[in-house]
Amino acid sequence: MVNKYIFEGIHLVEKEERGIRYKIEVPCNMCGECCKRAPENWWLGRNEKGWCKYVKPYENDKFVCTADMPMGCAKGDYAEEEWCCIKWLQQ
Repeated sequence: MVNKYIFEGIHLVEKEERGIRYKIEVPCNMCGECCKRAPENWWLGRNEKGWCKYVKPYENDKFVCTADMPMGCAKGDYAEEEWCCIKWLQQ
C-alpha cells in the first residue's frame, strides 16, 4: 500500500495513509515547535539552541524552514501532540 501526500506550496493539505484519506481541518500555524524539539541525533543537524539548524524566524512569531524542502519533515506532523495545532478530518 502506498501513502500519498498532497501539498499546496510547502503545506500538506491532504494525505492518504494505510488506505485512509484525510483532509486538513486546522493547518500548521508555523509555530516552529516541531523544529525546536529536534532530537539529539537529528538528521539535518541542530543549532546551539538544540533546534533544527534550518529553522529561522519569519514574520512575528512564526518560523520557516530554510532547507531545500525536506520531504520527511513536510509530510510529517505532530497532530497528536498537545503543543501542535494541526487537525485532520478523515474522509
